[in-house]
Amino acid sequence: MTRRLILNVNVLDFGQTISARDFSGLPAARVADVDYYVEQAKAAERGTLDALFLADGPALQGDPRGRGGRALEPSLILTAIAEATDHLGVIGTLSTTYNDPVELADRLLALDRVSGGRAAWNAVTTYSPPAADNFGLPGRPDRATRYRRADEFVDVVLGLWQAAVDGVDLHHDGEFFHINGRLPLGASPQGHPLLLQAGGSPQGRELAGRAANGVFTAELTLDAGIEHYELVKQAAVRHGRSRGDLAVLPGLITVVGSTHAEAEERLARTRELLPRDHETLRLNGMLGYDLRGVGLDDPFPQDALGELADPQAFTASLGFRESLVRALSKRPYTFREVLDEFGNGGHRRVVGAPEEIADTIQEWFEAGAADGFNLMPDAFPSGLDDFVDQVVPVLRKRGLFRHEYEEKTLRGRWGIEEPEAAHRAEHPVSVGYDAAPESRGDRFLRHFGPDPVNWVRETETDHDVVVGGGQAGLGIGFALRRAGVGRLSVIDAAAPGETGVWKTIARMHTLRTPKIWPEPEFGHPELSFRAWYEERHGQAAYEALDRIPRLPWAAYIDWIEDTLRVPVRHRTRLVRVAPHEHGLALELVVTDEDGTEERRTEVTRRLVFANGVEGTGGFSFPEAFDGLSRELYAHTGEPIDFDNLTGKKIGVLGAGASALDAAATALEAGAAEAHVFTRREKLLIQGDAPQGPANIGARENFHRRPDAER
Repeated sequence: MTRRLILNVNVLDFGQTISARDFSGLPAARVADVDYYVEQAKAAERGTLDALFLADGPALQGDPRGRGGRALEPSLILTAIAEATDHLGVIGTLSTTYNDPVELADRLLALDRVSGGRAAWNAVTTYSPPAADNFGLPGRPDRATRYRRADEFVDVVLGLWQAAVDGVDLHHDGEFFHINGRLPLGASPQGHPLLLQAGGSPQGRELAGRAANGVFTAELTLDAGIEHYELVKQAAVRHGRSRGDLAVLPGLITVVGSTHAEAEERLARTRELLPRDHETLRLNGMLGYDLRGVGLDDPFPQDALGELADPQAFTASLGFRESLVRALSKRPYTFREVLDEFGNGGHRRVVGAPEEIADTIQEWFEAGAADGFNLMPDAFPSGLDDFVDQVVPVLRKRGLFRHEYEEKTLRGRWGIEEPEAAHRAEHPVSVGYDAAPESRGDRFLRHFGPDPVNWVRETETDHDVVVGGGQAGLGIGFALRRAGVGRLSVIDAAAPGETGVWKTIARMHTLRTPKIWPEPEFGHPELSFRAWYEERHGQAAYEALDRIPRLPWAAYIDWIEDTLRVPVRHRTRLVRVAPHEHGLALELVVTDEDGTEERRTEVTRRLVFANGVEGTGGFSFPEAFDGLSRELYAHTGEPIDFDNLTGKKIGVLGAGASALDAAATALEAGAAEAHVFTRREKLLIQGDAPQGPANIGARENFHRRPDAER
């Protein structure tokens, strides 16, 4: 499909510059009048722009004497615009930090139906302290918590929208939300609203790559734009999507004049109207550095561009800062030059005649730095009118932009396929649908009822943490949740599907424990391995088993994770635990799918280790092995080339499960002999008594025994 240039207009109150109201001469109350936004929408539709975009934050924004204070709630404005226009898309910014996903999904799906399939949601996290104050909260969530909540929030909203397409209920149990049901509305003319994401942080890019149809970015230079464009597209491909599924849309501040000189005069006038030190204070916030003592003709301080001491504590946009630091690192600047070029608000600014504006748009589009732009006129209404009446004709003449609207929906205009019913694989395993046959485990949990209300008092900690997402960790996580410990997080270093030893280093054909041995089933037969196996293979097949096969057991554990809906944060490794005034500080290393590692710190009230084999420490070899070639020995926790042992005698130190497992596998592979060495005088081999394991009662009541006996 031929790429289509996308042009949205971002109606930032009176305009992008804070002096826009004074420049335009409009009364301050104009931004509280819905007709003002309808007028801008009609101008955008006259220019066949794709959509009108509204930014928002759930608190008073900036100085209401200047650009305006976001006086009206965006979805109400967009509903009025949808009624007053025929083709223009409507994109609203709504926070995942201070909204409810069910209410938001319902509101935006209603907007999509009212607009005839022209709506989109720009999902953002909110870091603004005034927003937390506005909701009566003692503090704002840290960056890591905001993005975890955002990921789950987006999953819930998309799940509810897809459930509306499918006509089924959504079941979701996560760290932040527990949803059972469906929205009252069905699918919209485009299926459901598009999803957009604003931000250039690594977490934001991953969220966009996984789920978004468009991402708003803030690159200031062409080379940075090309690099970020590729990062975003690669993120989409990593998540099994095509590059065309996700549009990259940088912000572009436009100052248009009939000539370049006229545009420069317009810029100078808007800057003259700015409050004193406004641009300096804006840069202070973007960089996290106080520049008020720097002289205009002094060299720009390089330490302002250094690494942040604690990125998690940075309250502004990491994406804006990253983009600005990169641009300022290109060459030496004076402070005056920085104010002139970058004191405008974090996005690239182009000043000039219509042809010059069109040149920038064409260059970025054809160089692979953008699929389009989020236009940010300096002042309304003249800035938008000038773009529509002067720049759009140039773009049309060059064959870059449409002359008329053709597609009825925003999804169709952007070349994005409509969601089809029953796209189950697009949703995480924590999401289930009634349309699928209900398993015995699901039926049991439905009768089991919802989790108890969290009774643990709120503290300064992030959550309680269970280390290990295998059979023990899943069981402990579920049991704690059922006991009313609601703020719980289970972490595991392995990727999804690779937790534990069963698919990695375990090599036995069957488990050594008897097949009726109780595991993470909590005494409920519906959750047992037997119930799971018989549902898939029949009662006779289970009766024929002597012991549980290893790989079916691994699949059963995956099913337990899915069925119990224990939210496991995979690829999250605990590397250090330290005392903290509110509990324990956990240093974590989080690895994304391409191997990039991010370190973060979280605070937990309680910590449970359920990491099995990994919990016994690292590999240990006798000192006598020092100096031996590494080809001559291996640990059972490592990959072993058993085929290379054919015809050889091998020794195994230790007589635990992995030792006997390795010895048996070596013999099966053709080893001549396998000698197992242990410090015990004899091995205790557990067998099946006619009535079942003889020590099962001891295990079940182990916790009741006195410490000395245990």
